[in-house]
Amino acid sequence: MTGERHLLRRLAELFHPVLENRWLKLLSLILAILLFYFSKQPGSSIRVSGVPVEFIGVPVGMEIVNIDSPMVSLQLKGPRNLLTSLSSNEITVPVDLSNKEQGERVAHLQIRDIRLPDRIEVLNITPTALRLRLERTLSAWIGIRPRTEGLLPNGLELYDVLMNPDKILIEGPEREVRGTESLSTETVNLNGRAASFSLLVDVEVPAPLRIKGSEQITLTIRIGEERVRRIISGVPLLLRGAKETERPARPQRVAVELWGPKSLVGEIEASEISALVDVAERDQGGLAPTRPEIVLPERYRDHIAARLATAPLVRK
Repeated sequence: MTGERHLLRRLAELFHPVLENRWLKLLSLILAILLFYFSKQPGSSIRVSGVPVEFIGVPVGMEIVNIDSPMVSLQLKGPRNLLTSLSSNEITVPVDLSNKEQGERVAHLQIRDIRLPDRIEVLNITPTALRLRLERTLSAWIGIRPRTEGLLPNGLELYDVLMNPDKILIEGPEREVRGTESLSTETVNLNGRAASFSLLVDVEVPAPLRIKGSEQITLTIRIGEERVRRIISGVPLLLRGAKETERPARPQRVAVELWGPKSLVGEIEASEISALVDVAERDQGGLAPTRPEIVLPERYRDHIAARLATAPLVRK
């Protein structure tokens, strides 16, 4: 009996180092097995398309235009588990343009420059070169054109569109900037508008042009009553600055064309309008083939435009 106890005690002393911290040792064993398993994963190959190219070293004051395609395809090799979990932001395809000059250029893509996670290698790249153009960056002030759509209610008319500012400073490739005469605002809808209004709008700038500063323009849309034209005859032609003896007993009468809001143009009378010619402008024959000044009553002056409709001949 004593011998059996002695034997059991000896066995416990022998296996004590193995059984101590058994859970930690079990975890270490599992990790070792996993590492061994993944390290022995068979190699695999995949093709990755649409990988963007990163241009570096672009000369100061120049920019890239007319690129064949800024994307490439790569044939990659590595452990299957690494390839299946690979994301595009882990791949960098740099192209150095630091030694390039202005004009049409060819940039060669080098496999050795491609940056990838460890244990993945590049077998080939397509295409192996990109054609591009380097142009000088240019700035210029460009005029703005307002753009509207829609119909105003009957009896109303779009008078004009005021812009502040009416020009913006843009920059971009020299060829694009020089070929741009004007830019348009985003479209303003006039449907249902019955009065003047103001609003902020953006300017539409096509790539690769860019705006330097604010992109917003303040548009003031002036809307008013529909304008019409009307010719009024029998307007007296008077000599301004003439002595009493120089004034004809029966002044010549002319026709005047009016243009303005329908209600105002319709109510004005010929007797309220005058056509004035300076007496000093007459020629030696007593005729003054000049354009007289058309004078309207003060309440109409800011709303109605007037001009002569017949050519006068003023006699002494």
